[in-house]
Amino acid sequence: MRATLCLLVFSAGFIAGCNDPKPTVTKDAPGSGASGGPQPSAASSVPKAPRSPHRPLPAAATCRVVKATGNARVDGGQAIRIGLGLTGNSFIELEKGARVVVRHGVSTREVEFVGPARARPCVEGEENVLLGRGQVRSVAGPGARPGAQVLVAHPGGTVSYGNAQIDITVTGKSATVVVNAGEAWLTTAEGSKLRGPDHLTKGKTKATVVIAGTAQELLQACERAAKASEEMAKAVLKSPGPDAGPLGTRAASHLKARQAARAACFAAGAAAGLVTDPAEQTRLSDALKAANTRWNSVPRVGP
Repeated sequence: MRATLCLLVFSAGFIAGCNDPKPTVTKDAPGSGASGGPQPSAASSVPKAPRSPHRPLPAAATCRVVKATGNARVDGGQAIRIGLGLTGNSFIELEKGARVVVRHGVSTREVEFVGPARARPCVEGEENVLLGRGQVRSVAGPGARPGAQVLVAHPGGTVSYGNAQIDITVTGKSATVVVNAGEAWLTTAEGSKLRGPDHLTKGKTKATVVIAGTAQELLQACERAAKASEEMAKAVLKSPGPDAGPLGTRAASHLKARQAARAACFAAGAAAGLVTDPAEQTRLSDALKAANTRWNSVPRVGP
C-alpha cells in the first residue's frame, strides 16, 4: 500500500518521505499535476486563476484564441479567428506573417505563435505545446504560478519554463531558444545535439539544438523510454528483494524515467505532426497514444 501511495504522490515532488517507515502522505496542492518539471509543495496553496472576461469556452475546449492576424487554420480546415476554442487535440497551421495568441482557459497564461508555423497548443488540456516548426513566444507574468511549468516540445527535444519571456524558433534542421527574462530548461531528443547550456538564465540566454532523427526514430525512442518508465513503476510497487534498495530511492528513479519518457514522447509527437501522409499520421498517433498511456499509468503487478 505504501509503495502505491509513493508512486501516486512522488511525481508531485514528495519523494523523501517514502524512505520513512511511517510516511505522512499529504494531498496534492491545487494545480499540481503529473508534469516532469518542479511542482509546488503540498502545503502551498495555489489560488484559482481569475475567469476570462470573454464568453465561456466550449465544453471540450481548454484554450481560446485571443489574437489572430494573417492566414491560419486548424489542421488546414477551419479558419482561426478571435474567440475560437481549441481542444488541444489538433495542430494549427500558420502561413508566413500570421500571428496567433492562445490563452489557456484556466490559468490565463498566453503564448504567441508566429508563422510559418505548425503547432499543437494546449496538449492534454495543459499548458503544453508541440511545435513542429515555426516560432513560439511566451509572455512573462500573466498566468504564471509557483511550480507550474510550460513544456514546449519540438523534434529535437523539449523546453520547459515557469515565469519567463522566451522565444523558441524551430526549422527543419534546428531549434533555437532565447531567454529574455526568467529561465528555461532544455532536454535533447535521441540523436539531436545541444549547442549551449541546458539551463538558460541570466548570462546564459541562448542555446541551439541540431535536430536529427525521423518521426519513426523518435517514436521508437519514445516507446523504449515508456517501457523503462513502466518497469521502474513496477519496481516501486512490487515486494522488494534483498537488493531492491529503499523505496524512496526506487521512487526517485521512476520519477527520472518518467520525465525522460514524457520528453521523448512529446518530441516524437512534435515530429509526427509534420507527417503529411494520412495513414502514417494515424499509425504514429495510435502508437504515441499507447506509449503515453504506458508511462503515464500505474501498472498492475503480481499479488
